[in-house]
Amino acid sequence: MRMTYRILSIEDNPEEAKLLTSHVERYAAERELDLQLIWKKTAFDLVDAHEKFDLVFLDIELPGINGMEAAELIRSYDSETPIIFVTNLAQYAVKGYEVDALDFVVKPVTYFDFRLRMDKAMRVISRHAKHSITIPITGGFRVVNASDIIYVEVSNHDLRYVLVGDEELTARGSLSQLEK
Repeated sequence: MRMTYRILSIEDNPEEAKLLTSHVERYAAERELDLQLIWKKTAFDLVDAHEKFDLVFLDIELPGINGMEAAELIRSYDSETPIIFVTNLAQYAVKGYEVDALDFVVKPVTYFDFRLRMDKAMRVISRHAKHSITIPITGGFRVVNASDIIYVEVSNHDLRYVLVGDEELTARGSLSQLEK
């Protein structure tokens, strides 16, 4: 059974979004991967969603919440998911490292440039897929490295994750659910 990878694209320009979609479809066919692309026109949907994606393509110039602010929001609950900025403003590339962006690509995105970034992202995703866990928390989800979990305690259907750095997360559930 092949794993389906969820990719989020936040792009306000429908033509650019369509181009990225065609690149994703071509890449999936060439690499025999199941890639599910979710396109959003603005980053406002991220504020309440806290959905889990395997990869995020993020335009920097967006109405309302710009791409840098959106990346900061994503990083507030997910430090693992690779973010690739898609922009016509190359000067923002350096700022992207402040939010631990994997890479950036300049518009209009050629398939060659896209494929290079996707290959890099898929290497990162495959490493993380084996070693990360998504924990449902109040208001969304948190992705953590499995190696950062010191132990998990159960009390009245609450799972208390004790992490490296004295951080604790609490989620509803059972050990059998966690094991799955």
